[in-house]
Amino acid sequence: MTYPKNDTDFRKFTISKVIEQDGGWKIHSTDGVDSQYFHFQKEFIPKKGMRYRVYAFGGLCRGLYVGGRVIRPYISPTQQREKNREHVNT
Repeated sequence: MTYPKNDTDFRKFTISKVIEQDGGWKIHSTDGVDSQYFHFQKEFIPKKGMRYRVYAFGGLCRGLYVGGRVIRPYISPTQQREKNREHVNT
């Protein structure tokens, strides 16, 4: 697994709890600071104790990796700004 290069705007967490919810998984961090929701992924079940990494920009998730697996594909801060600008202009 290769993580994005030259982007240090991420946090690492360990899963403390996994809840099956509305067709997906909600994972909670051991420090209680973070939780993430994602839809079911084929042949992947998150488990307590797995490590995960969240890339964030202005409170929006730009990438999510759980147990070394890409859950939400990474987008750079520049791509996120462009996406936000497009959304505002529509």
